[in-house]
Amino acid sequence: MTKQLTIKRDVSSPKKTNVLTEQVREIAIPQNQATFVFNEKSFESVEVISCDYSLVKSQDLLIDVRDDALKMHFRLSGESNCYCDEQGAFGLKSGQHSLMFHNNCETKVVMDPTQNKGKFIEIMLSRNLFERFFEQGNDFQKRFLEQTNLKKHVWTDRSLQITPEMLWLLSDMQKDTYTGNLKKLYLEAKITELMLLQVDAFDTINNPNKLSTQDLDKIQYTKTLIEQNIQSPLTIQQLSGEVGLNMKKLTTGFKAVFQTTIFEYTNKQRMAEAKRLLLDQKWYVGEVSDYLGYKNPQHFTVAFKKYYGSLPSQFKD
Repeated sequence: MTKQLTIKRDVSSPKKTNVLTEQVREIAIPQNQATFVFNEKSFESVEVISCDYSLVKSQDLLIDVRDDALKMHFRLSGESNCYCDEQGAFGLKSGQHSLMFHNNCETKVVMDPTQNKGKFIEIMLSRNLFERFFEQGNDFQKRFLEQTNLKKHVWTDRSLQITPEMLWLLSDMQKDTYTGNLKKLYLEAKITELMLLQVDAFDTINNPNKLSTQDLDKIQYTKTLIEQNIQSPLTIQQLSGEVGLNMKKLTTGFKAVFQTTIFEYTNKQRMAEAKRLLLDQKWYVGEVSDYLGYKNPQHFTVAFKKYYGSLPSQFKD
C-alpha cells in the first residue's frame, strides 16, 4: 500500500522577524523507495522551495496549504499530476512551468517514478503580496486575480516551456551569492523577474490576437527542431517551411514565448554542446569545430570566445 506524504505550507503566518531563514529537510519513505530533499527559504510572506527527489514507483503527496497562496511552479525534471477537489487534474511535465492559486485547502499530487532524479522549484506568495503584482498587471493577471475571488483552486489552462531566461534566474537563486538581508533582497529581485516572465508568457498565449494554440504548438516544435539540428543549424526560412508558419510570425512568436531570438537560442545550444564536448568528452578544438559544422576552427574559436569570454583551448587546461 502506498504511503501518502503530507506537506504543510503556510505563507500567512507572521514571522517573528523579516530575516530570511533557511532549512533542509530530508524525507525518506523506505516502503515506497522514495526520497525527498527540500531546501526551503522563507521570509515575510514568501517561501522558496527547491526539491530534489527520487522515486521507484508513484508517490502520493498531500499539499496542505493554509490561507490564500499563489504558487509559481517550475518542473525541472520529472512529471506529476495535481488533483484539486472536483475541478479535475492538472499535469506538469519536465521543463514546464505554471501558476496555481490555493485557498486554505488540500491538493493531492501524484508524483510519477523517475528514471534519474526529479527536481522542482516552487515559490509561494501570500495573497496580499501577489495582489500587488496582479492588480495593475496585464490581461492575464487581471483575469487570474478575478478567478481567485471565486474559487478555491485556480490554475492556468496549460503549462508552458521553461525559457532560458527563467532557467538562468532559477540557477542564480540556488547560489549562495549573498547572506542575511542582502540575500533576501536578492531573492526578492529574482522572484519579481520570474513573475514578470511567467505572466508575460501566459498573457501571450491567452490573447487570441497574439498567438493561436496552433501557432504556439508550431513555435514549440521550432524549439525542438533547433535542439535536434545543432550540428547543421536550420535557417529561419527552413524552420518556417518545416513548421508551416511565416517567418515574421515565427520570429516574433518565438521571441514572445521564449524571451530570446531564434539565433540567440540556436547559438546557446551550440555553445553549450561545445563546452560539454571540450570538458566532459575531452575533444580537441578541431574535432568540436567539425562536429558543429563550422567552416574552420578559427570561426569556431571566435564564436566560442565571444560567447564565453575565453578561448576553447583554455577549457581543456
